[in-house]
Amino acid sequence: MTPEGFLRLVNDITIWKKGSQRAPHKPLLLLLMLGRSVHGAARLITFSEAETRFGELWRRFGPPRRGLVQYPFQYLVHDGIWEIPRASELPSWGTGYLRLTDLRKHDAEGGFTGEVSELLESDPELALRAAGLLLAKHFPISLHDEILEAVGLSYAWLVPGSPAVREPGKKQRMVIYRRPRRLVFRKEVLEAYDERCAICDFDLRINDELLGLEAAHIQWHSHKGPDDVFNGLALCLLHHRALDRGAVGLEVKGTGYRVLVSGQVRGSNPSESLLSDFSGQLIRPPRSRLHVPRRTYVDWHRAQVFRN
Repeated sequence: MTPEGFLRLVNDITIWKKGSQRAPHKPLLLLLMLGRSVHGAARLITFSEAETRFGELWRRFGPPRRGLVQYPFQYLVHDGIWEIPRASELPSWGTGYLRLTDLRKHDAEGGFTGEVSELLESDPELALRAAGLLLAKHFPISLHDEILEAVGLSYAWLVPGSPAVREPGKKQRMVIYRRPRRLVFRKEVLEAYDERCAICDFDLRINDELLGLEAAHIQWHSHKGPDDVFNGLALCLLHHRALDRGAVGLEVKGTGYRVLVSGQVRGSNPSESLLSDFSGQLIRPPRSRLHVPRRTYVDWHRAQVFRN
């Protein structure tokens, strides 16, 4: 296997699909293992450790439903980069489906194949490139930093397509491959909302340039959310991150939308009030009714991201 072959396999992993539901089981487990490889951890991980670490990642970055590590732990085998060396010793092996109880009882081990592990060991940059593929395909940009930190991957950004640079003793640089975007998306969204945060009216500037105001996708771009105004909101940095983490959501109210705040949000005042004060409040409507967020994108976010 070549590095390019490994990246192709990572890019082409089979993802469970049902409508537009998110299923980042495999990406999260692979990111966890890529982080372990960079730090020289053992090639195989016990199921008990995988279950604990995966659960932590799922709670932070998975959709608001239960996520079981048993699915990626066994089904990654079919993607050609993963193995469970002693799977044949598990009682449920003959059924073709490994039971959660057996995986726990026997504390099965799984991990990258020996061939993949050797590749990653000889080329640490490869783990970062693979992580870039997974992030770009399954998560919004606003969460990339946080996910990389959570799995222990050091990184630095490069312009997509630039050659990665390896320097002894320095952090490796990572190439991020992203779906092409409409360059005017940000401009159109910010103009539609009068260059103010749709939640808190934030409009800080420096030398007449906007400071900390972004165009947020309601349905993530990584999950086929279009770069169109009716899938966008002008949000300050805080409320953009809160939207992507599921701390805030939207609900239909009359001809507009009101803000929902997750019951999982905790903090001391005045920090918590930066979200809670806007609970139930109508968002700032765009100038034109043509640019009002479409219900289909709001419903997707409510089901796949918002932590109710």
